[in-house]
Amino acid sequence: MKKFIRSCIPPIVIDLYNTIKLKINNDAPTSFTGVYESHVSIECQSPWEQKKWLEIQEKRLDSLLTKDNKIITRTLSEFEVLPCYLINSLSRNSTSNIVDIGGGSGLTFYKFLPYFKNPTNVNFNVVDYGKLSLIGREFSKKVNEDVNLSFYNDFSSIPETDIDIIFCSSSIQFIYEYESFIDELAKHSPKYFVITQLPVGNFNTYFTEENQHGFTTPRIMFNYNEFVGIFKKHGYSIDFEWPVNEYYPDSFFKKIPNDLRIRNSTSFIFKKY
Repeated sequence: MKKFIRSCIPPIVIDLYNTIKLKINNDAPTSFTGVYESHVSIECQSPWEQKKWLEIQEKRLDSLLTKDNKIITRTLSEFEVLPCYLINSLSRNSTSNIVDIGGGSGLTFYKFLPYFKNPTNVNFNVVDYGKLSLIGREFSKKVNEDVNLSFYNDFSSIPETDIDIIFCSSSIQFIYEYESFIDELAKHSPKYFVITQLPVGNFNTYFTEENQHGFTTPRIMFNYNEFVGIFKKHGYSIDFEWPVNEYYPDSFFKKIPNDLRIRNSTSFIFKKY
């Protein structure tokens, strides 16, 4: 039915609807502007360190708490379901070590927590820095749950251990030296890499200027085969791949040719073979 309705509505109306919806929900970037070979020409104003984004994160975290500071079960976003399922499966009968690259305030962990059958078996390590990380550390003091959640400023600070999953949700595209970064992570031989909300397409990898709540940052749009190839050279294959249920309207793209635009991001589970 949804497909039929969409086929009857002019594309410009769909664009307008999605733009308004995304702006109301504070869910998505305002725009992508230009095509660049590197990040050097793009000003980074650190949108995630700005008041607007921090307030959104605090509000989302607080909405997860009951009056007695327990975590409420919330419906997961579509792209979160499989990562949550995988962590739950690995931790049902033994300890599972998870590293969340760019995990910010730990919001994803708290959304997953009610779905874990044995939450104390999950050692969840958030790698991030700055104000978002501080918000997460403070919020963890409120939570009246027995959890194993830790925050680290960089990956090298994590105690040496066998890693089951390295999780990157909408973060790799903001790491300028992404290939060498992934190469370094792969040295730790996690069982899985879980990459969600990745912008990939059948075009050459390029940088663009993302505007997030009025502040700019460089963002990478990846060539599909190039990105997958980085993991293949380290002995990983795609265990599962799925499109994210979202829509990037034309109004998001400025000074970017049509053949370099994407309508949605993609999520991957890479497994060591």
